[in-house]
Amino acid sequence: MYHDIVRSMNTQADRIIGRFGTQTALADAIGVRQSAVAAWKRRGIIPARQQFRILEVARERGIPLEPADFFEEGGDASPQPRHACADAPAEGRAA
Repeated sequence: MYHDIVRSMNTQADRIIGRFGTQTALADAIGVRQSAVAAWKRRGIIPARQQFRILEVARERGIPLEPADFFEEGGDASPQPRHACADAPAEGRAA
């Protein structure tokens, strides 16, 4: 249980919120409610649709933040989608 608590304190959302100082500061900076940022914190991730705006505001304010910061440490910064049919042969081609 201790490890779950420690891990939850270092999620992608925690790290990015921390760059802005507080949930309220991030919310105000990008024009969303603090409760939205709190929900991101609970889930541990920031929705993709908000990430570009956060990067823009961080750049404007001189906050060090890069696209790779939105990915878990040790993760691939450019994940490729994997579909269930990815291993199936394409139509018209033999396996």
